[in-house]
Amino acid sequence: MKKLLVLAVVAGLGYLVWRELSAEKAERELWREVTDPIS
Repeated sequence: MKKLLVLAVVAGLGYLVWRELSAEKAERELWREVTDPIS
């Protein structure tokens, strides 16, 4: 039972990290698009 709890905590932390990284990537792409000089 303890192993299952540890696994759930690790999975939750992994999900939070992944969500944060993907949000940063999307924000960077948005800023790159906004600040891109018009060619």
